[in-house]
Amino acid sequence: MTRTVGRATWDNAVLEYLVTEDEKRGIGVEIRETTTKSAVALLLPVSPENLQKVLEFASRLAEGMVFPDNLCEVAEDFLSENRE
Repeated sequence: MTRTVGRATWDNAVLEYLVTEDEKRGIGVEIRETTTKSAVALLLPVSPENLQKVLEFASRLAEGMVFPDNLCEVAEDFLSENRE
């Protein structure tokens, strides 16, 4: 499952923010910049609660226009905030 949660345009770049879910690998966020650049960070195991957390996180990324190059750092912050 892949869900688009936001899009933004900056100069000539189009950013698309998606949440991806894979039963084996987990739930993550992907940021696509135009059609040639994306970054993926798998964040949490699959569960309805984790899906909601990652959807909210991806929405915040879209609102803040986070670029793929910054996803690793932002994902690390998310993981440290959500350690159980």
